[in-house]
Amino acid sequence: MNRLWSYQNYVEHLSHANTFVRRWAFKAIENQFPRKVTKEVSVLIGDPDERLACGAPKYLAKHRAVEYAPKILECFLESGSDVVSSNCAIALGNMNYASAFDNITEVLQNSKSLETFLGILYYLGKIRSDNSREVLLGVLHHMPDSDYVGSIAASLLSCRVPDDVAILLDILSYKHVSDFGTDGLFKNCMGVIESGGIYDDLTEYGRDNILESPGKVLKNVLGQHPMIKIEPELKNEITKRFENHQYLDIVTSLMFDARNIVRSRFPDNNYPEYLSEIFHLDMMALSFLEGYSKRPSIWKSKGDGKDLIRNHIAAVISCYFSIIGRGGFIKAMNPQASIEELIDSLKFTGREFPENIQDRLVELSPLDGLKNALTKELLTWGDIWTIRLMGKIGDKDFVPDLIRVVNNTESLSYIYSDAVTALQGIEESAHETIFSAIRTGQLKNPSLIMDLLEYLPYSESFDIASKMWNSDDETVDSYEFYAYCLAGIGDPRGIKALQEIFFEDNSIYIGNPLETLSCLYNKEIPELSAIRKKREDEKKRQKRRLKELN
Repeated sequence: MNRLWSYQNYVEHLSHANTFVRRWAFKAIENQFPRKVTKEVSVLIGDPDERLACGAPKYLAKHRAVEYAPKILECFLESGSDVVSSNCAIALGNMNYASAFDNITEVLQNSKSLETFLGILYYLGKIRSDNSREVLLGVLHHMPDSDYVGSIAASLLSCRVPDDVAILLDILSYKHVSDFGTDGLFKNCMGVIESGGIYDDLTEYGRDNILESPGKVLKNVLGQHPMIKIEPELKNEITKRFENHQYLDIVTSLMFDARNIVRSRFPDNNYPEYLSEIFHLDMMALSFLEGYSKRPSIWKSKGDGKDLIRNHIAAVISCYFSIIGRGGFIKAMNPQASIEELIDSLKFTGREFPENIQDRLVELSPLDGLKNALTKELLTWGDIWTIRLMGKIGDKDFVPDLIRVVNNTESLSYIYSDAVTALQGIEESAHETIFSAIRTGQLKNPSLIMDLLEYLPYSESFDIASKMWNSDDETVDSYEFYAYCLAGIGDPRGIKALQEIFFEDNSIYIGNPLETLSCLYNKEIPELSAIRKKREDEKKRQKRRLKELN
């Protein structure tokens, strides 16, 4: 099979005069070539199109292309778009580009944009300097009851100073903080110290309230996080104290146990460099437990404070469980860890899986180990992380496993979407295998097939998509889905196919893909004037609506 578009073709089109062609090229590079670092994406920094101007810094930060940080900073300072400036600040934070500190904090003092404000907060937390912490403390002091106090708290905790926990616990005790702000504060605090997944399972994702059904909730959470192992006696003791509303006793008991675990794990606070992340996370979690044990007033709220107590106790258990769970990663964190130790940590992980273990598995690419790590039921977090790693590696040998996942899981699940992403970015040598699976009926979901064809730039992809669209059983009935699939494939026959189904009412769905294909092949078509007029009318309508809302 011959590709219609090569990698180099996409790179060249990043500089195309037409916005939709640039989007087309960038989308293809992101999805078809996730393991290549395309530094030419830097031409999109500050692009007139907001979507591209936001996407380029994010892409370069993801691929650690720090040499483009000065250009991203320039865009942050000069962009007239708040959302672009915010994304630039986030990218600079992910690059750990501390040299931008002075410029960014100067903007913070004068900014009236919420988007820019939140992006700057993220940046300050990521660079983890004494100066950034001082600025964040100042912001928190002036905005303790803001709806966005959770974002401020998350950035402050990212600096990893245990003393700051006491400040946040005091804020969590305030009665004048809005429900929205309080919920965000809890979630963000737990997320930063990598207890967020456990906290969500104890609150948002759990069907039962831990104050009312402690035994059931604890059993469900421990089932979701196999790394967390506690003695049955301790679980029974916690459950009994819940039933007697002895919340402070629970906190005190867990705090002392956690303190012993951390001291045993890091005698005299000594640790090898590869355990630095675990040490700091454990110390932050322990600071929460110690702080809660010193605030008995928190546990005396009644009436309207019941949900607040639920959130507080969920935070306590999240911190305790996260300390226990991180112990399961210690062997795998060692740079000399064996493949077996790495795979074991993968199988038993929960929502959080250390990035350096992921990087090591990608580097070693143990194909058989990853294939064997998948369970038959495909219901664990280990399964989800295994599929994500398969996507990062992109080996053609993973195709049968990925097909099994998409055929046996729900389309709205994490693992399904991760498997689709992995198939879209699989190495080119696997494309024939995917086509074979489509021809032989191994892949039956029409939406899935269209998702894959969009990133398979071959004439055969166009043939399959057209056949599905024109079939009598209407396996594909979404104009937008079909149009973007044809644009992604990039076959010139797509122009006529989209012209045949184009009409005024669906121009919002067909217009952009049709314009993309016509510009790719330098073909003037009569529909372009109607498409562009409709787009301008829609922009004007949105501006009027925004003005009304303001």
